[in-house]
Amino acid sequence: MQETAAGQQWFYEDKGERKGPVDEPVIVGMIHSGVLTYGSVVWQQGLTEWVRLENTDFQVHLAQKSPPPLTGAKMNNTLVWLLAFAPLIGYFLEVVLAISIR
Repeated sequence: MQETAAGQQWFYEDKGERKGPVDEPVIVGMIHSGVLTYGSVVWQQGLTEWVRLENTDFQVHLAQKSPPPLTGAKMNNTLVWLLAFAPLIGYFLEVVLAISIR
């Protein structure tokens, strides 16, 4: 987890644009107002790249606002697999019908 340095300025991403710099209390306020949520990215001097908000010390404020998003690991993906293989199933049926018509 990336630690936040007190008093440092933060930048954040909003609709593909870099915004900031803002102080830490502004970031916290944006979390509580729902402007920044899980998946939002932030950066401050000393970081080598943009990091997700939940991978910083701001995660504490995110947890107060709402639970983390579901990962999808428990979702039934039968329909997804059926759609993925639909072209192959269609091709197989086409071949079977072509052979049976002869």
